[in-house]
Amino acid sequence: PRNGVYLYFGANIGAIAIPVQTRRKDVKIVCVEAAPWVYHFLKQNLERNNLTEVIALNNALFNVDDKTVNIYSPEEKFGKGSLSPVFTNKAVQVKTVKVDTLIKRLGLEKVDIIKIDVEGYEYHVFKGATSLLAGTNAPDILFEFSDWAEKDAGIDDIGASQQILIDLGYR
Repeated sequence: PRNGVYLYFGANIGAIAIPVQTRRKDVKIVCVEAAPWVYHFLKQNLERNNLTEVIALNNALFNVDDKTVNIYSPEEKFGKGSLSPVFTNKAVQVKTVKVDTLIKRLGLEKVDIIKIDVEGYEYHVFKGATSLLAGTNAPDILFEFSDWAEKDAGIDDIGASQQILIDLGYR
């Protein structure tokens, strides 16, 4: 919608945020990317496109705040980062933040859409977003699901991320 708020979790280098913001200056975009080296390219891409109004954060979204976790992100494969050593054994540490905390910190009164691709950790992100997702104006959600990634994230009940959404009234 006009003046909408778009949360982009697992923003990578901004391949979606940049064209959206270029065409829709009225949309507020918040990009969250966990891998520090990928975040660096995200920031560069936003700057090169003069998109200084896009908020970019280098955190891992999770169901607890301020926990230090490992992010495994091979430098030769953009978009292959995970909190599990799936694509590489080389890790760097990053701080976690819950979506509900992020919303409060940024003073966002509403969120219209969330695009999420966090390699199987969607369950944990959704658990940290229950206030937002259970609200009367809960946002639309677009997410990439991969059963193997959810299993690698330690989720025994494959499809648990969808079940959270169903339990909150999503269809």
